[in-house]
Amino acid sequence: MGPDEQLFRIILLVGMLIVVPVLRYYRVRARATKDQLNRRAEGAFILYTLRPFAMAAFLALLLYVINPRLMSWSAVSMPLWVRWVGVAGAATAAVLLFAVLFSLGTNLTDTVGTRARHSLVTTGP
Repeated sequence: MGPDEQLFRIILLVGMLIVVPVLRYYRVRARATKDQLNRRAEGAFILYTLRPFAMAAFLALLLYVINPRLMSWSAVSMPLWVRWVGVAGAATAAVLLFAVLFSLGTNLTDTVGTRARHSLVTTGP
């Protein structure tokens, strides 16, 4: 593992340490409304696949940060500039995510359904 690999692992860890708590804060805040959500409206396929696949992707990132050798089977050799473009894209996505979370406020849901006491959001990205 070279110095570049270590740097990208640190960048990923810092990104996760920033994004995950912010996302958690907005989810807890939205869940405090106590509105019941009908997750079955998504359909069975989304209901039973989305969350497990999202958890698998998150765990894969976490494994890469903890021990990259565990994820070496998925390594793809790319030029260094491609990885930096990926870092810039991820940072842009994080900023946009924060803007979306701020705009939605307590209207945030983890499903296609809306809350009983929702409001129309007319600002944001």
